[in-house]
Amino acid sequence: MSFLQAHGWEIGRLTFEHLWLTVSAMLLAAGIGLPLGILLTRRHGLAKPVIGFANVVQTVPSLALFGLLLPVPWLGENAARLYGIDIAERTKKLSPAVPKEEASPAFA
Repeated sequence: MSFLQAHGWEIGRLTFEHLWLTVSAMLLAAGIGLPLGILLTRRHGLAKPVIGFANVVQTVPSLALFGLLLPVPWLGENAARLYGIDIAERTKKLSPAVPKEEASPAFA
């Protein structure tokens, strides 16, 4: 209880700052995403390159985290295995015509 009395204003200020950043990011994302989504439903030719670009941009944070985890002795080895399993699972989902044995022979 004494911690809350000593640091109450700081906790409140940081909570408000966190909420402000979260709401700002959500409004920015909605301001870009909603009009872009409406545009892509009306112009089908633009959809493929825009979605491809979005997929590449979404991959960057996970690759950065993967790179940070590799040097950690126990986590790095398991992260590499999990990342490999994730890629194999995505391969199976993206190409349903390919039999599971061919898509990831290591996991068959």
